[in-house]
Amino acid sequence: MARACEGLDILVLESNHDDDMLRCGPYPLWLQRRIAGRNGHLSNHDAAAFARTVVTRELNHLVLAHLSENCNSPQAAMTSMRSSITGSKFRGTLTAAKQDAVVGPFTPGVRRAEAPIQYALF
Repeated sequence: MARACEGLDILVLESNHDDDMLRCGPYPLWLQRRIAGRNGHLSNHDAAAFARTVVTRELNHLVLAHLSENCNSPQAAMTSMRSSITGSKFRGTLTAAKQDAVVGPFTPGVRRAEAPIQYALF
């Protein structure tokens, strides 16, 4: 997977859950195990560890996606990611996607996006 991420301009990476929030959250144990399991979802910690290995100076945008409504928050995901990539080569924009809104635009080749724009379907 890391090799597939080489040379990217924009990386959208799942950062589904905070491990503590999942453990203390509303899901039954069997579902917690599925979510945190090998074939489940990426935790904030795992997403951050992966990002640390693949970020480059060329990566302009890192977008955290598929955040759980019950077992994560944009703040928790961003804090975990920032702590991991601090001191790395990454100089781009870090954004947490929203559950109910569009984020962006993310323009390829542009280091910093302008202020976020909210798009509407209707």
